[in-house]
Amino acid sequence: MHCDGKLLPALSARKSKEECLPVVISYGLKEQLIAVQRLDSSTGKEQAQAAWKAISDCNLEDKVQILCCDTTASNTGRFNGACALPEQKFDREMLFFV
Repeated sequence: MHCDGKLLPALSARKSKEECLPVVISYGLKEQLIAVQRLDSSTGKEQAQAAWKAISDCNLEDKVQILCCDTTASNTGRFNGACALPEQKFDREMLFFV
């Protein structure tokens, strides 16, 4: 699973940009965008919740083996990072590509 927050053009006329989290799953030689979640903030906790929702909506909880993210603080925080929190939800050790 790879996710990386992006500031994208808003669909609403009230805002020009909004924070979104695209979630991509790779398997074999294929990649699939499974969700683009809108975020209220870009904290690690919010990103982790959005990524987990995308994974559980697609019933992939038992399939994900690797978490991939860049090295921003919101991703790599040991306790509240967007990479650390999903590992707690999966309740098993994961391989991290950072």
